[in-house]
Amino acid sequence: MSEMELHFRGLKYHLNVSTYRRVVAEAMTRYYLEKMNDKGEEINRKKLLERVNLSLYSMNIEEVSYGFIRQFC
Repeated sequence: MSEMELHFRGLKYHLNVSTYRRVVAEAMTRYYLEKMNDKGEEINRKKLLERVNLSLYSMNIEEVSYGFIRQFC
């Protein structure tokens, strides 16, 4: 994950704030969905939302809503 975060930080200066937030949140959502599927875990949207928002928070990016997560599962 940290390698992915480094790539995101490189994009930060080339995109506006809202686009950057959406790109990072979408990539993290897809990443966590893939990991949950690989482990055979049942997809729990609230758990996924918490994971994504925690990752965004650690990168100083505004959190996403539950509706955003619903787009993906």
